[in-house]
Amino acid sequence: MGLSNEERQTKMYWAVHNIATTIRKLRPSTPGDDLWPHEKKWEHLFSLGDKAWHALLEGSRHGAFWILGGAMSNAVKDPNSPWAVMVSAQCDEVRQGREDKRFYGPKGKRDLDEVCYDPFKHDLGLRGLVMRSGPHTEGERRARLLDTYNAAEFLAYGLRRYDDDFKRGYQELDKLISDILGACFDLMHKDTAFGKAYVGERLLRAIYGQWDTQLWHALNAANMHFWLSSFMSPRMELEDVIAFDKWRVDHKDTPQNRLVLALRIAGSNVHSDRDMKTLIKETRGLSILEATIQREFAKNRKLHKQDEAERASEKDADMDEYSTTAQRAENAVVHGYDFDWDR
Repeated sequence: MGLSNEERQTKMYWAVHNIATTIRKLRPSTPGDDLWPHEKKWEHLFSLGDKAWHALLEGSRHGAFWILGGAMSNAVKDPNSPWAVMVSAQCDEVRQGREDKRFYGPKGKRDLDEVCYDPFKHDLGLRGLVMRSGPHTEGERRARLLDTYNAAEFLAYGLRRYDDDFKRGYQELDKLISDILGACFDLMHKDTAFGKAYVGERLLRAIYGQWDTQLWHALNAANMHFWLSSFMSPRMELEDVIAFDKWRVDHKDTPQNRLVLALRIAGSNVHSDRDMKTLIKETRGLSILEATIQREFAKNRKLHKQDEAERASEKDADMDEYSTTAQRAENAVVHGYDFDWDR
């Protein structure tokens, strides 16, 4: 399908907007905030984001402004300025809203999530998995880096769709696209969170299978989407995710094997009798043995008890360390010196 120059330009405006906005959000919120590892690489990406709008608009000419005026004083016909693109988008949204009301009633188009919740639009999609790769700020930073890469590819599509005069008129922007993609690569290539998210998303799509099927509904009924991203924890390596996928490849693609794999990925997070009964009920008719589900839940309950014991041990160790530190601090205040009762 071909693209007109106007369509290409519209895509470029929105892609540059997304690149500049996302990179701006990646900056530390206050001076002195930790810039994370690879500080110079992040600073390089920030500097490229600052150039995005200039690279897009630097070819604009305003020699006749004193006669014809600017974009705001002329009829909006083509996407030849940020003003024109913005106004056109707002009008399109209103017009689309009217069409939805005409065909789908006053509430507009029904969200497909109301028919069958799609976890890949939220928790289990590539971005959602990356978001769960660490503490909130760390996961959010990775997700925004992913957004930047995606927007740069979208910009490349708009500009480089054809090798023509239109493309050659944006040489600086053309170079900037490559620089941004390269800067993202420099920051991502040793971070295995992205590899885990890539392999994991495809693994989970294979488990869920076709949208709006009985197994899909069963997994949703048990809220499995909350726990199937557990492999994104820093405690799990890319090697572990590949091992799960190897298990999938080595076993026949049946509803039972897919459910078994889902329960093993979720691990100790899914162990309750309520979840087990829900899955047994919702998978009736799928040739999934009830005994198989019970066996996997028994394994997960055992893992859950082990995890609880480890957490309790870690908590006791933290409390002991806190008590010792607090006592030493008090000794320093009361007695003017510190002493260690354990020596």
